[in-house]
Amino acid sequence: MRHSNLTVIDRVEAALAAADPALEALITARDEATRDAEIARLVSEVAGPVIESVLSRQLRTEWIYRAEAMEDLRAAVNLRVVRKLRALSHDPEEIVERFRDYVATLTYNAVSDSLRERYPEWNRLKGRIRYVLEHDPRLGLWPESGRLLCGLSSWSGRADAAEPAGAAEPTPAMLDRHRLADAVAEAVRREGKPVELDSLVRLFATIWKVAERNLNVSDELMIIAETVTPLDQVEARGYIEALWREISALRPLQRAALLLNLRDTDGGNALAYFVLLSVADIDELADSLGVTVERLAAMWNELPLDDMTIARMLGIRRQQVINLRRSARDRLLRRLAGEVK
Repeated sequence: MRHSNLTVIDRVEAALAAADPALEALITARDEATRDAEIARLVSEVAGPVIESVLSRQLRTEWIYRAEAMEDLRAAVNLRVVRKLRALSHDPEEIVERFRDYVATLTYNAVSDSLRERYPEWNRLKGRIRYVLEHDPRLGLWPESGRLLCGLSSWSGRADAAEPAGAAEPTPAMLDRHRLADAVAEAVRREGKPVELDSLVRLFATIWKVAERNLNVSDELMIIAETVTPLDQVEARGYIEALWREISALRPLQRAALLLNLRDTDGGNALAYFVLLSVADIDELADSLGVTVERLAAMWNELPLDDMTIARMLGIRRQQVINLRRSARDRLLRRLAGEVK
């Protein structure tokens, strides 16, 4: 019996030596109530902030990812974390050396799985880009704090990631779909430092006009347009009304930069969906854009507008249009996450 106790103690000590120090209290817990309390604390105080950080970073351009979908992702990751912690509490050999990195990786994978199911074209592009990053000797792909960074092979291991300069005009090499490795090498060389894999995919999806490049308002509206049950229609309408309220609360230039470029899944005018769903009428749309109804009617068939046209219309620079739209999307993501339940 004494030998058995020594074996357990030895296993616990070995686990403590190898595991993340944040897990010490869980590994050494003496009863089930203490274990449960420690698991709850780890999920809330340690895993929770990591999950939120990764979700925010991974979905920052998927600016209208529905609140219930975000909650599903949180719940799925939390469940996996709890299962792992319970396994660890009963078997110290279920070692987690870096708990925060483990949670970040779980969250990143959950987001990737979710987007892969909904946006196959975007993910096919991601697969092609990942392949050249892993097989072209000029390029590299490496993990860093739950993220996948990429760039020139000589940068491997660097953590100072940049956001691709989407506003800059793509070079001829970046436009060549048939020489993807050269296009990727040109893009990362232009940045001068590593970028996140998903950010690089978004850049090429935009340049090459991949239809399913991200989660945006038009995708959600198309889902709503195809809703068939009365209950779903009520819930969908509530969501779109919440969206319109938040758009209306944006600063005028933010609102114009967002709405004038709003596209449906075919690249057409997504403003029409607000009218079709009786969420906003033409007068309200014109007022939100700061133009007359006559002016809106005259430009209706030209919508959505490109950034240069919007810049000229608003009397600002193209980069300002891009920055305004980005800040508008960030605000909407934050606001809708709390508004729509």
